[in-house]
Amino acid sequence: MGINVFLDDRRQAPDGFTLVKRYERCVRLLATGQVDKLSLDYNLGKGEKTGLDVAKWIVQQHTWPREIYIHSSNFLVRQAMSKLLRQHAPEHVVIRSRTFPVGVQALVISILAGGIGCALGLHAYAFQAAPTYWPNVWGVGLLTAVVGLAPWSCWVAARRNQSGKRG
Repeated sequence: MGINVFLDDRRQAPDGFTLVKRYERCVRLLATGQVDKLSLDYNLGKGEKTGLDVAKWIVQQHTWPREIYIHSSNFLVRQAMSKLLRQHAPEHVVIRSRTFPVGVQALVISILAGGIGCALGLHAYAFQAAPTYWPNVWGVGLLTAVVGLAPWSCWVAARRNQSGKRG
């Protein structure tokens, strides 16, 4: 039975995992061929090598644990690490990456877009810049945020119906 490695400089390792805080120790453990499960964070401290560097090492050395989980909170880097590993992993290796459900992604994008429109409109209106144009930008931003809630609320309703939960 192999060991389970949790690479992270800030979080505590879950039960059954060995906490590793630095790239060097992680690749030393991987080189032994004894790592069964590996959970990767991206950022390991300022000036330190990253979880992406570990992923690159795995690909270059062809030293694969049975399962890799990417737990980094940085969405873009998590995608890049997942893509790199999935492109090169042997079929028997399981790669998991936490993701936000589509409904949550739609909600975040719509609120951000609406918020930006609202902020621009309010800022310009407060400073009396183009008083007829900028209130329309604010209105469009507000409308974008409200309309963006529709797919999210449909997603929530569908999830509730699937799980049999009520209100």
